Order: sequence, then structure tokens, then C-alpha cells
Amino acid sequence: MVVACSDDLTSPADQSLATETVTVDAASSSAFVALGAKPRVVTGADTTSATAWDLSLNATNVGLNAAGGVTAYCVCGNEALTDIAVMALTADAQLSTFTNVSSVDIPESASFTADVFTAHKWYRYNLTGDDHQIWPIFNVYLIKRGSAIYKVQITNYYGATGAPRQITIRSAPIRG
Repeated sequence: MVVACSDDLTSPADQSLATETVTVDAASSSAFVALGAKPRVVTGADTTSATAWDLSLNATNVGLNAAGGVTAYCVCGNEALTDIAVMALTADAQLSTFTNVSSVDIPESASFTADVFTAHKWYRYNLTGDDHQIWPIFNVYLIKRGSAIYKVQITNYYGATGAPRQITIRSAPIRG
């Protein structure tokens, strides 16, 4: 019997077991998230440490911790969808899109940039023309820090009561 190891996790189906979600309050100031096996909100002095966080979220803006060497790449499968198709998307229906992204989708290092969320927005706005609503498009972003790579998908902009700027992300490690 031959057994092999790699620094990748397992198959895409097994990665869904590692999927975690976190909701941050980005209503009045930036919220900071550290990715890992379980993403967590970073507060206080840790927000000034280049090693303590990976993503910052404020209103609709998502930033990367460039001082910490964090870069990203967009697996932009939903970017070209029509507005009507975007309005029909749901977090539950897009879970398989997220789950199916695996180590085979990791591009060469030069493809990762610090401005991926500027070049590839995670949302669309005011799709009906009078709703002034944020609609996630469920693209999957690969976030890289050193040799670690995580997949991230922003799944909601509104909290359980409908309050805006209560941003929910799901994430999972692809390579540790």
C-alpha cells in the first residue's frame, strides 16, 4: 500500500467540511478578519499588527493587509452574470461554487495582487434601479499570505434584522 502526503488539503468535496463563516460589523469603522482554519474578528491593538489580520471590511470596501504581505486572486465565475441573474443568487445555492474551488485553481504567484477587490468588486448596487441595495455576486477570492492560501466568498451585506454593513464571509483553507 502506498500512502502520499501533500501540503494541500484534500479533495474539493472534503474541503467543505473546513468551511467556516464569520459576520463582521462594518457599519461605523473598519472590521478586521484573520483567516485560518477558523476565521476570527481582530480587534484592538491587533488591528495595527501586520501579522494579526488578513482582510479589512468597511461598508462595501474590502482591503488586504499589504503590510503583512497579503495578496489575492479572483476566481471570477460570476462576474459576467446579468443583473437579473445576480438578483437570483443565494448563499445556499452558491455554496457549491465555493466548495468546488480547490488547489487546482491556484494560479502562479504573479497573478496575486493587492488590489483584487478594486479590480473585481464582490457586489453590485441598485440593480432594480430604485432599491439602493447591495447584491453579492459570490465570486471566490483566493487570499494568500506567505505559502498559505484561503478561499473567501462574501455571502451577505445585511444582518439577520436587515441592518446594512453586517458583512458575512465564508472561508476555508486550501493550502496551509
